[in-house]
Amino acid sequence: MPTSPILLLWDIDGTLLLVPGAGASAMTQTFQRLFAIPNAFAHVEFAGGTDSYIVDSAFQQHHLDHQQYGMLFKTAYCRQLSRTLKEYPGHILPGVSQLLQTLHKDPRFDLSLATGNYHDAAYIKLAHFGLDHYFPTGGFAEDGYTRDAIMTAARNNAELYYQKHYTSCVVIADTVQDGLAAKQCGYPLLAVTTGKQSIQDLQTVTPYVVPSLDDSSLVHLLLNIALSH
Repeated sequence: MPTSPILLLWDIDGTLLLVPGAGASAMTQTFQRLFAIPNAFAHVEFAGGTDSYIVDSAFQQHHLDHQQYGMLFKTAYCRQLSRTLKEYPGHILPGVSQLLQTLHKDPRFDLSLATGNYHDAAYIKLAHFGLDHYFPTGGFAEDGYTRDAIMTAARNNAELYYQKHYTSCVVIADTVQDGLAAKQCGYPLLAVTTGKQSIQDLQTVTPYVVPSLDDSSLVHLLLNIALSH
């Protein structure tokens, strides 16, 4: 495989777009419809969790067999998510569309997802906002409970898809959990404060923190981050 450009691993929620509450609502509605259990996720922590971890936690709390019902739930949840997104106000975050257009055309970069969403849920969200075509590959909740497992899978899947070996990977995300996972993988993190976490919190895991992706100098910054690692 030829020497590669820089692989950019993208989070979705809080980084590319915001649809507050849509995923949790779709999961809750799906659980109630399938198992007649209301508010099934009331005691499950969503922040920073992957879909696989969140759903498995609920299954354990309610004594349901994940092997028996997991695929049924995932399929029904993704269908519900498509409907729920139409009911919840959401938006692409500032600068995202222009930055993706620029990076997509730049031969120095390849784009991949590294998201805690299920594969189908990720593309349902992205397609809802017209961003799905930028990301032909990625790592998803099916690839592991933890974000570092997902990031590792994202790189492996990208190498298979693009037929390249990547020596430089940069994660773009909005949480401390993403930063800790990136460190475990040996990848630098460009953190953006468009999610729920503060600059101060994000600076505990990366020196590269920006208030938004609405900045024309970000391509240069991404190159510098990759070169410095």
